[in-house]
Amino acid sequence: MNKNILFTIIFSTMSILLADPDWTDNPGAYEFTATISGGIVQNEGVQMGDEGDLFAAFDADGNVRGVAIQLYPPFGPYQDTPVYEMQMRSNAAGDLLSFKYYDASEDAILDIVETYEFVINDILGDVINPIFFNIGSGEEECVDDDAAVAPFDCATAVASFGCDMAWGGSTIGELCPVSCDTCPEECADDDSLVAPFTCATAVASFGCDMVWGETTIGEACPESCGTCPVYGCTDPAACNYNVDATVDDGSCLENDCAGECGGSSVEDECGVCGGSNGCQAISGLSAIGGLNQVMLQWDYNPNAASYNIYRDGELVGSSDGTYPAFLDGNQGGWGLGFDTEYCYTVSANGPSSDEACATTLPQLQAFLDLDLSLANADVAAVASPFGDLTGNGVADAVIMVKMVNFFAVNGYQFSFSMDPAIVAAIAAVDGTTMMSGGAAGLTAQMSAPGSSGTVIGFDMDGTGSIPAGYPGDGGAEGNLLAVIVLNSQYSGSGSDVAVTISDFVVSGINPFTGESVTLNACDADLDPLNGCYDVDTFSTPAADCAGIPAGSSANDDCGVCNGGNAS
Repeated sequence: MNKNILFTIIFSTMSILLADPDWTDNPGAYEFTATISGGIVQNEGVQMGDEGDLFAAFDADGNVRGVAIQLYPPFGPYQDTPVYEMQMRSNAAGDLLSFKYYDASEDAILDIVETYEFVINDILGDVINPIFFNIGSGEEECVDDDAAVAPFDCATAVASFGCDMAWGGSTIGELCPVSCDTCPEECADDDSLVAPFTCATAVASFGCDMVWGETTIGEACPESCGTCPVYGCTDPAACNYNVDATVDDGSCLENDCAGECGGSSVEDECGVCGGSNGCQAISGLSAIGGLNQVMLQWDYNPNAASYNIYRDGELVGSSDGTYPAFLDGNQGGWGLGFDTEYCYTVSANGPSSDEACATTLPQLQAFLDLDLSLANADVAAVASPFGDLTGNGVADAVIMVKMVNFFAVNGYQFSFSMDPAIVAAIAAVDGTTMMSGGAAGLTAQMSAPGSSGTVIGFDMDGTGSIPAGYPGDGGAEGNLLAVIVLNSQYSGSGSDVAVTISDFVVSGINPFTGESVTLNACDADLDPLNGCYDVDTFSTPAADCAGIPAGSSANDDCGVCNGGNAS
């Protein structure tokens, strides 16, 4: 056997027997990237990708230049099969990268036939039209595998059981080719069979067909007779057709679209040889943060069959080519985090979009706050914009409850109480309904009149709501949630009344889905750890002679409160 061939076989065998690789990607060491957006690894036409398998790129010095992740596309011709995505790395264009594959089931590292010349920002394949990588199948050294016939070695197994006996999924002959003398013979002249001549002399003197002993000179001297097989491509249509080949070795190649024999250039989906699917470029990407969700939208591309969505560089989902939008965080589980920025790109087997970022809503989406500036009847009489709400001809004192809300609200509830309990709440009015003259808002109801109770706001016919209102929205930066009307008569004395609101429940409308969602609600200090309630105090109106705020008692002419001038 040729020594160079032997060395190559031994080296190849050593390379595939390595196992349990420690392949670690090192993004910080390289400036540029290229992406395999969809790649399939094949071994003799069988698609690879079992659990624990690895696919990686390497430079000429053996440094890891990228480690792939397994994807299982939910659609397309390779649906639910392992397709690889890899970020390859380099500090310059033109680097020649090779690939290796770790087969966990065999605990072996396998060489990949294909190589790649690095192109900055290049994108190769996608989950619909992947590129293929093939595991090399070079000639293996013919050796006995003693471990395969344990607890025996090959010599003992052959001597004891013969070569035809089944052993596991093979025969002893297949596992022990040296001991069974089944290794392929090298095609070479055997001068000893034509002694006292050499093969060269015997062929020159007698020809190849002459019988010599139990054989012919041709069988004893295949090299001199030119009957050794010539391996190569035997397909006349192949660009590397070998006219001298007598045995096809599977090496036939075709010209690529650029006319290179065995080249890797192919027409992209835009019909450009070696192109990067530029007609499928994505533009106009925008991102809007929501409640544990981010809504993405981009310009429709008629050339796109599907879109791949990447969050912070990782593939998170896909959408059909007819639908240029994606709601991230809606794939199941707990969704995205609160008050967190996420950045996105979108590709459609072509150049990726520019990056777009959005921040999700904070952990609290509604804040309630008391406003008691009109709770004093004396102040309300001259300053209230609401006027007479009870029909007694006097502007009513009111407790105002304000709200900041990031979503439109279609329902709310809260409790209230006053201390001391010397004045009663007699009615509740929805703030948005009041401010819009009934054009918007909800229906507000209150429990029985008293110094404490519950106020609820609800949608009677499915069309009413309170619009979103928050600082920075360009509008009122908040909403008047509800107005609680106070009785004009007090039942006891007191210069101040403390008001508390608590037990907040707020229902909102998700603008991305239209569904009702419960909003996390608290008071305006935004700290749920100290309790979600708000407390404020208002001064009571001027008291009468009996100490009752806004009371009707008066001193008689004798200076006696309610005395009737009896003294």
